[in-house]
Amino acid sequence: NNTVNNSTTVGNYANAAFAHANTKLSTSGGTISGDLNLTGNLAVSGNVTYVNTTELNIGDNIIQLNADLTLNDIPFEDSGIIVNRGGSANVSLLWKESVQSWQITNDGTNYANISSESVDSYSNSAFIIANGAFIQANAAYDSVNLAFDHAKNLIALPVKELG
Repeated sequence: NNTVNNSTTVGNYANAAFAHANTKLSTSGGTISGDLNLTGNLAVSGNVTYVNTTELNIGDNIIQLNADLTLNDIPFEDSGIIVNRGGSANVSLLWKESVQSWQITNDGTNYANISSESVDSYSNSAFIIANGAFIQANAAYDSVNLAFDHAKNLIALPVKELG
């Protein structure tokens, strides 16, 4: 009887272990339905990680891209954010390594710098235009003053000299 009772107890433990193991995610993949709370770090390896959600909240205020580069690596990949626009061209905000500048595209093809160099260029162009307008305004002012001086001189001449 002891042997039968011990065998039954061992069988019950084995069945409980089997049932418990079957409630876990298989090492070859599977699906979890319902909420999943994870405490600790999560490392995901693969080629694509797709998050199918309508809202993504991230507590960190800085998102690091190209995190797999080491301190000794020379950066060669552009990094940024691409917005998928369905049937229209994607738009993006990228750090372009080839020009060492942040760039933006509104059509998916043509990129424009948005760094301080662009601001400097636009500012210099505006200064040149404003300076040219100032020079033209001064020239017009000088012409008006010259005409005014001539008019004053004509008024000051005696009538007989006008002829």
